[in-house]
Amino acid sequence: MSVMENSVEIVDLRNLRPEAMESLLADEAHAWQDNLLWDYTATVGMIRRFLDGRALTGYAAMSNGRAVGFTFYVCEAGKGLVGDVFVCPDWRNDAIYSLLLTHTLETLEATPGVRRIEAQLLHVDTPAVRALFAGRGYTCYGRSFLKLKLSSVSSTPATHLPLGVVIAEWEAGKFLDSANLITRSYAGHVDCEVSDQYRTQAGALRFLDNIIHYPGCGEFYPPASLLAYRGGGHDTEVTPIAHLDGQPCGMLLTSVVSPGVAHITQLCVSPERQGAGVGYGLLQRALDVLAARGFQAVTLTATDANGGAMNLYRRAGFSTMQSFPAFAWESGSQRQGSLVDGLAIRP
Repeated sequence: MSVMENSVEIVDLRNLRPEAMESLLADEAHAWQDNLLWDYTATVGMIRRFLDGRALTGYAAMSNGRAVGFTFYVCEAGKGLVGDVFVCPDWRNDAIYSLLLTHTLETLEATPGVRRIEAQLLHVDTPAVRALFAGRGYTCYGRSFLKLKLSSVSSTPATHLPLGVVIAEWEAGKFLDSANLITRSYAGHVDCEVSDQYRTQAGALRFLDNIIHYPGCGEFYPPASLLAYRGGGHDTEVTPIAHLDGQPCGMLLTSVVSPGVAHITQLCVSPERQGAGVGYGLLQRALDVLAARGFQAVTLTATDANGGAMNLYRRAGFSTMQSFPAFAWESGSQRQGSLVDGLAIRP
């Protein structure tokens, strides 16, 4: 498929010579580093491998044989996910965004088996883009990319948790328990509307697998990844997991996204412990670990409508680096698809 408009041709990525994308991918890597403190090298490497194998599904905006913008999408069981939309600085305008996104959304909406589509656009936020999604029946959710400079945080006494809660080191053997914690923590939550992975155990397991084993959210960092448990009294040290039994009631996972910069990929607390200080205790403990290990900054993303989380992060000293939209659309049809693990970015 190709469309010509104002000297820009929209082509299927699977018909594109990989070298035509090099300049654009370099521009995107710079944007991630400059705007979000994120080393995008590993993800660019994955994109190149999929391009080389003619396996990256999406579209590129071409001018004189060079890609000036692109979008790709992936499909998993019942869902299409817009993994990326990026246009080089000199070509950014609503017309090109509209061409790329319209091709992508039309393709996903017409794909047999796809009953839900999600998109989180970290590099695109204009009224015209929001109107395009709204006109197709998508719900928009405001999200924020937040940052904390660890050097700006004064040292504080060790954080005390609520009575009966202790913190343990991350343990891979708690993978299934952690997935179950996610589904319990997000039941009925706005973030279940942003990402349906939080709704089911299978989705939560895929989410954990991606952030722990693939580079889309950076390199998983166990030293600052923690679990909270019921048991014990006021605690000031990280407890070896071998000393604990039962299900975790809180979890914080961390990745490294560039030298000296960590990204909190997940923070959740079971419903019965929410509002009791468990989340704040996990966050402060992770920040202490990162500061002690020489990290300069920590980032994370949050949904603006999640007032409790936003208040927690503001209280800890996080500030907004960038606001961006997330979109979701659902249909009643029955669908199936295939997962391209780890390629889609879910910060």
